[in-house]
Amino acid sequence: MSFCFRKTLGLINLVIIVIFILAVKSGYARGEDFLYQISLYPSDTYLESQDYLDQVAAPEAWGIIHDSPEVVVAVIDSGVDIEHPDLYENIWHNPDEIPKDGVDNDNNGYIDDTAGWDFVLNIADPRPKFAGQYSKLGINHGTIVAGVIGAVGNNNFGLTGVSWKIKIMPLRVMDGEGVGSTNLAYLAIKYAIDKGADIINLSIIGGAFDPLLSQVIEEAYQQGIVIVASAGNEMSGESGEDLSLDLAEQPQYPVCHDGGQGHNYILGVGSVNDQDVKSNFSNYGLKCLDLFAPAEGFYSALFFSPVMPEFNQYFGGYWSGTSLATPQVSATAALAKALRPDLTNQEIYDLIISSSDNIDGQNPFYEGGLGGGRLNIYKVIKAVAGLADQVNLVISPASQHLPAVQVVNRLGQKNFEFLAYNENFLGGVSLAAADWDADGQKEIITAAGAGGGPHIRLFDANGQLVGQFFAYNFDFTGGVNVAAGDVDGDGQPEIITAPQGNLQPQVKIFDLQGNLEKDFLAFDINFNGGVNLALSDVNADGIKEIVAAAGPGGSPLVKIFNQQGFLLKQFFAYEPEFGGGVKVSAADLHSDLRTEIITTPQSGKDCQVKIFSPAGDIEQRWSAPADGQLGCNQAVGNIDDDELTEIIISSAKNSETAVKIFDQYGNLENSFTPFADDFKGGVNAALK
Repeated sequence: MSFCFRKTLGLINLVIIVIFILAVKSGYARGEDFLYQISLYPSDTYLESQDYLDQVAAPEAWGIIHDSPEVVVAVIDSGVDIEHPDLYENIWHNPDEIPKDGVDNDNNGYIDDTAGWDFVLNIADPRPKFAGQYSKLGINHGTIVAGVIGAVGNNNFGLTGVSWKIKIMPLRVMDGEGVGSTNLAYLAIKYAIDKGADIINLSIIGGAFDPLLSQVIEEAYQQGIVIVASAGNEMSGESGEDLSLDLAEQPQYPVCHDGGQGHNYILGVGSVNDQDVKSNFSNYGLKCLDLFAPAEGFYSALFFSPVMPEFNQYFGGYWSGTSLATPQVSATAALAKALRPDLTNQEIYDLIISSSDNIDGQNPFYEGGLGGGRLNIYKVIKAVAGLADQVNLVISPASQHLPAVQVVNRLGQKNFEFLAYNENFLGGVSLAAADWDADGQKEIITAAGAGGGPHIRLFDANGQLVGQFFAYNFDFTGGVNVAAGDVDGDGQPEIITAPQGNLQPQVKIFDLQGNLEKDFLAFDINFNGGVNLALSDVNADGIKEIVAAAGPGGSPLVKIFNQQGFLLKQFFAYEPEFGGGVKVSAADLHSDLRTEIITTPQSGKDCQVKIFSPAGDIEQRWSAPADGQLGCNQAVGNIDDDELTEIIISSAKNSETAVKIFDQYGNLENSFTPFADDFKGGVNAALK
């Protein structure tokens, strides 16, 4: 099935005028936040023809960041002039393809696709073509869009893209008249997914729903790609009558391939004029549209062909249409991604929408149909720069899996993965994290589970091995639990270990070089069911105490020791006869400098979360829905940007794999499934 779509850029028949102005105009009033912000203006020749950059506060944003050199934006359009002198440095190049060797080196089905692909003619050259009928707009459309995104900035030539350095992946799906099909768009999006695009720009529009196109857009979104699409234009009549569509009533595509209720796969962008009034031609609506950007009277890069009089200029104007609003948002997303590569696509959507300037006052007849408002790039970048450092979650299998340690964000999206031990070891990995070099990033400490040696390994924040030692005798294979923190007040974290089983309950304290500083028995010498560990500053003196709880076969007694092994406090977490083992963690839940102690059953009981005061008094209790599993693992800490601590509940052995993030009151905030869907070996977690 193939449906026609069209470009979303209209030609305004005005004389092309190049104006050289020495003085930089101040542009629009943007509130007091902008009064003291450095504005950075590049040296490009025609910058004064790009008034819209001031309207969206690009120069203020450039005072923070102006390059996104590793971010790839797929421009799915009518082709891009990849040899344009103000674009060629920012054209993406396929690192897996050898130019002009006639071989599909990367085995993706496209031979010699070194700089994108022409899906109209099925050839490697992604530039516009004069084959058949063509129009000035159809030939130029993709190059105009690419120029808005990423004309090379500060090069004393031409124009300035919203991002000065970027990687533009040209994918041609429209012919010389600016007409294409959804089948070609489908193929182009698949290509963008497979070749690692971070952002997809869709300055195209059509009236028919295509299920395959909808499916591939969802696939791209699920892969973490930011997708930006234009709202579309309905040309006004000679009287200036507004003929635009309410997309909630008359959906257009692909902008309305949004995923339905509760989803937002696409950032839909409409057009305003230089006074933030909705353009007469721009569609709008409560659904599909997320924000607006200026898109009237643009001067941009053009396709250059010196032998053709209509195409013998590198730059020209003046162009209008929602196609021009869309690339501003795509480039803003690229800058945000460059500043914080760990941001998810949905987080970028939320930041862009929430940072928009409200324009309801300028558009009283469209209130509620303008999304978040008009794009404000500075507010977006300021918000991104001001985010607290991303707190990541470190997860590992508790058993029955190769020893893969994954670092994921709070949504469960994997940042990177490494093997803590030999890939043939399937006994599980215990985890701890501590910042031992005071760089603000926690490093990762692992201990081998049952079946492995008592092998402690230290990895830097990127998963590179930096140290290792054995915590117990070389022949011990009962597994080791591990915790890390400053227990002696010297400003450096110590590594605390305890056996998981098959050994007397000996807790050991090591320095970072593996030198033993202290050891003691947490329970009776004859108990060999293992010891679970946490660290807690129970007396608010800045020094961590050691919290120990017995594993399976022991009583549910939680004990608190100082660094000398002296017992400070003990209490029962569950009824005294319970013998399934107790998992423990600790965190300052009330911002009073003292840490509460959180317990869950290790096995033999539903996942009942209990929160105790430092004195051992019960403060809260709630059950984590666990789909019938008995026992659970846990970790605790602030994993998002608020001031509240979350409790992370993960699967115990022999249960469905899941990681669930709750607030301290038992409200589920998020859940995800790591590793394979059929994995049932349990999951360990720590906050990085």
